[in-house]
Amino acid sequence: MTIRYTTVVIAMTLLHMCSAALDSAACSWGQNVGSLYVQAMCDSGDLETIIIPGQTTIRLSMKYWGRHAGSNKSANSSVLEATVRTFGKVTKDKPYFMGSERLLDSFTFPVAISNKTTQHKDLVVSQRPSHIEFALHQKGRGPLCTTTLKCQ
Repeated sequence: MTIRYTTVVIAMTLLHMCSAALDSAACSWGQNVGSLYVQAMCDSGDLETIIIPGQTTIRLSMKYWGRHAGSNKSANSSVLEATVRTFGKVTKDKPYFMGSERLLDSFTFPVAISNKTTQHKDLVVSQRPSHIEFALHQKGRGPLCTTTLKCQ
C-alpha cells in the first residue's frame, strides 16, 4: 500500500510540475549597464499551497546582473519599480467574445537591485493569462526596459 501511495504522490507531483508553464526573459537597459533576468511560473504552487478556486498564482523570480557584479559597489541601494500587466481572453465573455486579448490585471511593486539574491514576487490573478508584460521603471523617468513572458 505504501508503494502505491508513493507512486501516486510522485506521479501527481510530476504532473503538477509539467502543467506549470515556465518562461523567462531578460530586461536590459543601457549599454552593458544592467540586466534583470525575469522568470515567470504560471499556476505556481506546491502541495502546501492553498489554491483558491477561480484564481491563478503567478510567481516571478528576478535576478539582477550588472556592471558591478561581485563588488561592493553593486547597486544594492537602488530600488526600481516594476509594472506587470497580464493579458488574455476574458473567460466570462465566452463563447461570445471573439476578439483579441485584453488587459486582465495590472500590478506595481518595488524591486531592489542587488547582485546577491534572487527576488520572488507572487501575484494572484482572476484567471490564467496568455502572456505577461514586465516593465522596469526608475522614478521620474520612462521605462528602463520592457519584456514579455508567455503563460502556456
